[in-house]
Amino acid sequence: PAHAPSCEVPETVMRGFSAELRCKDKLSIPAATYSWYKDNKPLHPGNLPEINYTLDSKTGTL
Repeated sequence: PAHAPSCEVPETVMRGFSAELRCKDKLSIPAATYSWYKDNKPLHPGNLPEINYTLDSKTGTL
């Protein structure tokens, strides 16, 4: 059965500073893959040119 992942999202981030958002699910078999969304639209590298970010769908890190 599916498990709800554990997510770590900072409450606030000051402009110009970095933040790391993480999700993980240790019980998922096979290992989960993750997707992040902004305003109900999936984030893909490069679709928010004003923000520098990387996505790792295997570790759940944004």
